[in-house]
Amino acid sequence: MHRTLTVQSSVFGRLINGLTAANVDAHALLREFGIDREFLDDPEARILFRKYAAMFEMAAKRCDDDCFGLHLGAKAEPQMFDALGYAVMSCATMQAALHIACRYTRVLYGDEMRLHVEGDTAQLRFRILCPNAKSYRQATEDKGAHLQSIVQSLARTEWHPREVRFEHSAPGCSEEHRRIFRCPVLFDQEFNALTFDVALLEDKLATADDRLLGILIRLIERTLHGLPDADEFPHTVRQLVVENLPHGNITSRDTARQLGMSARTLQRRFAEYGMTYHDLLDETRHALSLNYLRQPRLTISKTAFLLGYADVSAFSRAFVRWTGRTPGEYRRENLS
Repeated sequence: MHRTLTVQSSVFGRLINGLTAANVDAHALLREFGIDREFLDDPEARILFRKYAAMFEMAAKRCDDDCFGLHLGAKAEPQMFDALGYAVMSCATMQAALHIACRYTRVLYGDEMRLHVEGDTAQLRFRILCPNAKSYRQATEDKGAHLQSIVQSLARTEWHPREVRFEHSAPGCSEEHRRIFRCPVLFDQEFNALTFDVALLEDKLATADDRLLGILIRLIERTLHGLPDADEFPHTVRQLVVENLPHGNITSRDTARQLGMSARTLQRRFAEYGMTYHDLLDETRHALSLNYLRQPRLTISKTAFLLGYADVSAFSRAFVRWTGRTPGEYRRENLS
C-alpha cells in the first residue's frame, strides 16, 4: 500500500530563500509546479511530496548547484519549522527533542523518522515511503543536512555525526558532503541515517520550556488529527485505477461515476490530501511501470497497453519525464 505523502506550505520559506539567494525567480519556478502565493499564504495548505521533491531537483538545475539540497539544509534552524521546530527546542533533553521530531514529522513532511539505539551508538533514521524515493536526492540531502544543523544548534558543545548514510547513489563528487557533515558519508545504503554517540541524547537543552512545550504539542496534535488518513481514500481510488487502466476507463469522470460521486466531488476529496486525481493517476502509472519493466515476459508495448496509453510513444514520453531514462534504458539496467 502506498502512503500519500504531503508537505505543509510553511516549509516552502526555506526553498524560496535559497532560490532568491542564488538570484533565481523563486515564484516563477513555483508557478511552474502550480504553486501560487495564495497557497503559500495558507498555513494549512499541503502539496504532494513528490511535487515538492521535484521542485528541489529543478532548483538545483536553475541555481547550477549540484548540492543545492545539502547547502540549503546546512543553513537550517529549528525556528524555520513552524510549531514543530519550537516544540523540539522546548524539550528538556536531546532524546526528548528527537522523539518529538520523529513522532510529529508527518505534520510537516509526511515522511518517516525514528531513533534507533544500540549500545553506545544512536541513529536518526529517515525514509521517504513512496515509489522511486532514491531519485529524490536533493530533498533527501536537505533532510539529512537540516537534521544535522538542528541537532548542532541544540547541542551543548560542537557536534557532528560519526557517520551519515543515504539510500541514493553517490553523486559525481561527494567532497562537499564530507565537508558539510565532517564525517564519512556512505551511499547506496539500506536507509538514510545520521549515526552518533548515544551520550548526545543526555544533553540538557538550554531552550527547555515545559509549559510552552505542552501548548505546542496540543497545537501539533490538532493539526495532525486534522490531516486526512494517509491511505484510505487515495488507496481506494488507486485500486480502481489499476483495475481500469488496461481498459482505458481512467478519466476523472469515469472514476467518479464508478465511485458514485460527481467529478467535482472527486476533485474536492483529493484536494483534502493535497493532490489531484491526475497526480494519483500519474503516480500509479509511474509505480506500475517500474514493476512491469522488470518483468522479462512483458514487452514495452504490452506495458504501455497495461498502463492505459494509446501508443508506446506516449508512454515513453511519460517515462522519460518520471525517470530521465527511456523504458528501454531502464529495462536494460534492471534486467542485466
